[in-house]
Amino acid sequence: MRKPWFIKKMFLFLLGAIIVVNILVKVTLLNHLLLGVSELSAKRQALVEKKKSLLKKKERLAVLKKRISTAENGISTFEKEVLGSKSERLSKIMDEIDKICADLSLERREASYSHRLLPQGVEEVSLVFPVSGNYDDIRRFIYQLERFPYFVVIDRLELANPEGGGVVLNISLSTYFTLQGKRGTDAGAN
Repeated sequence: MRKPWFIKKMFLFLLGAIIVVNILVKVTLLNHLLLGVSELSAKRQALVEKKKSLLKKKERLAVLKKRISTAENGISTFEKEVLGSKSERLSKIMDEIDKICADLSLERREASYSHRLLPQGVEEVSLVFPVSGNYDDIRRFIYQLERFPYFVVIDRLELANPEGGGVVLNISLSTYFTLQGKRGTDAGAN
């Protein structure tokens, strides 16, 4: 009967050894899995931080994009409303000058003009013309030009007192337009 007891002991010993090996394998695997989970958790945390950083950058880019859009709209508005195109505004400028001269009983003589291309698609048109009348009306004319409804720069004013009375104002104005069409420099008379 000893043999069955020996077989039972051996069986129990082998069963215990299998259980111990099984526990060691499971502990090793569990430890390895825990290390993997820990590494994944650290990687996840790094990705979460990177996502937050990217979202902040995205918000900043959206703000900058909005600022750029606002600036572009402002430039477009300036070009359309202040500079305009030559065909839209040059005759209006001369009509307004003629109206001021008529209101003040001044005589505007023939105007000469020249064109010059500037950077960024802008054309400068310089106008030179004499205006004659009495001194007080010439002063009022200059005052009106300073409050002119169009964008003009008074480049030069020269007063002359010709024989025969009155005053002649030789005036040089510049105005600016966005380029549309013809490029180059030419001069003419109005």
